[in-house]
Amino acid sequence: MDENNQDVNKTCANGDGRPICPQSKIICRECLDDIGQNFKKILNKIANGYCPEEEGRMARKRSQIVHEVKCIHPYFQDICNGVKSFDLRYDDRGYMPGDGIMFKEYDPVKKKYSGNTVYLKICYILRDFSGLENGFCILGLE
Repeated sequence: MDENNQDVNKTCANGDGRPICPQSKIICRECLDDIGQNFKKILNKIANGYCPEEEGRMARKRSQIVHEVKCIHPYFQDICNGVKSFDLRYDDRGYMPGDGIMFKEYDPVKKKYSGNTVYLKICYILRDFSGLENGFCILGLE
């Protein structure tokens, strides 16, 4: 029995029977080392580009992904004006609803970007549809 605490029935997470002080939450050194090692592993993974949310494709925070794509005039103007709320794209970027998409106006004659951009959100994706060429998708934009 602990002099400061009458309740020492709680034990360490590793189940070795060592008591945990209910007030200070002190755990055994062995468990603390395990926690520290696991934390260090996770920090090293994150430092190397690992994202815990990318464990499963569907678990990713997709709203943080922004695809930068070329868009030629007049389509760029139609997208900016809200006349064109969709875009046909080669499906090579893993587009998902909720992703951001930044259209960068491109002049194919001058072979350079104009500097104009517009950011939209992908709200719908049409894939594997009869009449849609294999490998392409139609993005619904808002």
